[in-house]
Amino acid sequence: MSFEPVAQRRKPLRLLHLEDQDDDVEVAQILLSEAGFACEITRAKGRASFEASLSSGATYDLILADYFMSGYDGRAALAFARSVRPDIPFIVISGKIGEELAIEMLREGATDYVLKQRVGRLVPAVTRALRDRERERVREASEHVIRSLSERLRETSLLEVVLAQMPSGVLIAEAPSGEVVLANPRFAEILDLEPGSLRTLADLRRRLPRHADGSRYTLEELPPLRALETGASLSPEVMEYRDGRVRLVVAQATPVRAADGRVLAVVTTVTDATEQMRAEQERGRLLERVADEAALLRAVVEQMPAGLLLIGEQGAIRLANEAARAILSAHLAEGERLDQVESRLLRPGATTPLSEEERPVVRAVRQGLTIRSEELDVEGDGKRRTVIFNAAPVRDHRGQVVGGVSAFLDITDRKRLEAEAHEQVRLREQLLRVVSHDLRTPLSAIAGSTHVLLARDPEPKARKPLEVIALSAQRMERMIHDLLDFGQASSGGMRLNREPTDLRAIISRSIEEVCASRPEASIDLESERGPCIAAVDSDRMVQAFGNLLTNAIEHGEPRTPIRVALRRKGDYIESSVANAGKPIPAELLPHLFEPFRGTRKGGRGGGLGLGLFIVQQIVHAHGGTVEARSSAQEGTRMTIRMPALAAQAALEERQSY
Repeated sequence: MSFEPVAQRRKPLRLLHLEDQDDDVEVAQILLSEAGFACEITRAKGRASFEASLSSGATYDLILADYFMSGYDGRAALAFARSVRPDIPFIVISGKIGEELAIEMLREGATDYVLKQRVGRLVPAVTRALRDRERERVREASEHVIRSLSERLRETSLLEVVLAQMPSGVLIAEAPSGEVVLANPRFAEILDLEPGSLRTLADLRRRLPRHADGSRYTLEELPPLRALETGASLSPEVMEYRDGRVRLVVAQATPVRAADGRVLAVVTTVTDATEQMRAEQERGRLLERVADEAALLRAVVEQMPAGLLLIGEQGAIRLANEAARAILSAHLAEGERLDQVESRLLRPGATTPLSEEERPVVRAVRQGLTIRSEELDVEGDGKRRTVIFNAAPVRDHRGQVVGGVSAFLDITDRKRLEAEAHEQVRLREQLLRVVSHDLRTPLSAIAGSTHVLLARDPEPKARKPLEVIALSAQRMERMIHDLLDFGQASSGGMRLNREPTDLRAIISRSIEEVCASRPEASIDLESERGPCIAAVDSDRMVQAFGNLLTNAIEHGEPRTPIRVALRRKGDYIESSVANAGKPIPAELLPHLFEPFRGTRKGGRGGGLGLGLFIVQQIVHAHGGTVEARSSAQEGTRMTIRMPALAAQAALEERQSY
């Protein structure tokens, strides 16, 4: 007769599982499978099938039983199992069992109990139960061998052969002398003793183990001597051996009695449990870490602004955060099915709700689809919301779909703001159309008539009002242009027609145009030799420099020249427009390029405050930057930096247009 340790089990684990909930059976099977157990599970859903299975004569290694079931409970199941098959380990699994009831169940013969909230303890509990049963089988086998072979077998090698095949160490000593009758090689190997060195139990003093607190055992405390002294069977206990390495040994001692009750011998079994216990400790640490990470993940999920819903393969809710409950206006209790949720999902603008099969998360589970950014309406609590859904299947390590997860966000307010923004854009575009057409038409008539009258060389008394009208018309035309540019920039940016151009030519053209309309202005240009080429829209850049020059003239000292500089700096071309005069207030500088906020008191030209905003939009559209600096000592300087093109790159760029 030979026995295999739990860790080396080759045969399938024959399991009788008393449970009326399919999900709990599936969870137990997954946990045991992932722990390396090949399971043959017989399922019993109630009293009749459970008692019939136990009475059928089938062989089982373990019984798992839920405590609370309709018409049957774990205590009744335990009582029946003890009456017909007391040798099978019995583990109680329950989500509601209290400590007192658990203790009562253990007293009545249950091997262990596991709470469903801590179902991760199932594998360690099963491992312990199987290991304890194996030890009991070893002990019973040893007693059986001793009783059946009697004294005559001491003179033969039969018992030694049997013991040599056993995975645990076994030692048999006579009572009351303590003389060693038999000890298999495994016993000496586990305790690191010389084979054949044990003649009496007193020889065990050579390798005394330690208690859990680190203190050494005395010889009298060793399990076989205590069993001889007390005549009682001792429960398995863990002893620690230190010999440059720490080993944990599980020892158990049981007396062998004659018919009259006298102790004839003591059987001691030892098992090296070092790796097994380390594995259990590591598993415990991993389970704690998983529990901590799960708690952290749940806390994060609960704080998410997006709704999160996790369902099982059959559509039962596994997890739902607070945002999901708020968005769907539903309780979303764990275990509740989606078809029981009161809120309704509808296509935008539709009145007929989606069926369960059409819900994003259900499609993810049943069709294996990944759904992204699907916009649906949600009705609940008398409200209709717009919600954007994402969903994906959840797969196990084999790639099988075992559930689905859905993340969704209430975008009702965003949709409302988008609609308001679209309406504002529509109104602005309508206003710009009015400005560009309805104002330009009479303005063109005024400007044309004024030009005709001035061409007739009127008397000085009449010329002056006509010149004022002409200048006002020009200023009005610039305002209309600024409004149109502002509308274009606000609606998605400037449209550019870029080509490689020397910025020196653009600045010179800007100076000419400004001086033509402002003959009183004095502008000095300082430029380095060599090309300063950039890929730009020439007309837009002339407009930008023209706005800067006009701004400098209007806010600078009347008799002080405007200073314009152009130079190459590495990969950039830097140009600046500077004027003397009162500095820009520090509180205005951060807002200088904002629309309608760039105006300053003291200017002579008037306007809408859009000139510098338009400059910034033109420069940014070209990938450049513009900044303003102002002080009483140096005056005000506007600086534009544009990406430069190398000569060869400029040639290739020009050929590509």
